[in-house]
Amino acid sequence: MKYKVKYLKYKEKYLKLKSNQNGGNIFLSNNIDYKIISYVIHMRSNLFRGKNIEEQCEKIGNIKLNIFDAVVGAELDIEKIKKETSFKTDFEGRLRGEIGVFLSHKGVLDKIKEDKKYDYTIIFEDDFIIKCDNLEDEVKKILSKIDENKLDFDIIYLGFNINGIIENTSNPEPQKVIDNICEFDYKNNIYGLHGLLIKNKNVDKILSSIKEMNEPIDVKYNKFIKNNILRSYLIYPKLINVNTKLDSDINKQ
Repeated sequence: MKYKVKYLKYKEKYLKLKSNQNGGNIFLSNNIDYKIISYVIHMRSNLFRGKNIEEQCEKIGNIKLNIFDAVVGAELDIEKIKKETSFKTDFEGRLRGEIGVFLSHKGVLDKIKEDKKYDYTIIFEDDFIIKCDNLEDEVKKILSKIDENKLDFDIIYLGFNINGIIENTSNPEPQKVIDNICEFDYKNNIYGLHGLLIKNKNVDKILSSIKEMNEPIDVKYNKFIKNNILRSYLIYPKLINVNTKLDSDINKQ
């Protein structure tokens, strides 16, 4: 089912951020071609977040950002979704904004499944901040280390928060596997969707984990990773963080 929602048009100054469905970049490292595409989930009526995306382009390297139009929870027909979706639903107590976030991320995952041209996908939310000078170089190094050490993954958190706190200095640093690639923190709850690196050939596993929509999607990821259904690593120091100057849209929908 496709969710058709009405979006406000961008102001002309942001039109250069229009969706580019053919975007992507190929990384060459250790004689391996890394075919990568990226999406940023964005509600185009939010011009402040549009400006934030524009600013982050300066640090992303040659990775092309593709705008994925966010599902706006306030505009959804919840009863219709309950009847027509193929996955189980439980919306009791859920904010419409959380439903919109859930369906937006699921929409990107569905697109990943449809597109067989790429090996990896970076998913951003539009309040993301790149903390390094060149994200392309850093992702290239991560994938090279992953291959060299024969590691497998479904999701890598380029940014995350621990127990709902964006910067939590009271928690010890994650246990390192190799350089800045760290084991998932099974003692705490890892949340945040602002910077995820997805291994495309494992996208069916991720989609299977979110068939039941009864809690926020990052809560579901945390649970299924802890239950060893999904395999994940954390990047620390983080490459992506949240722009805390931007208000969350979840509670407004």
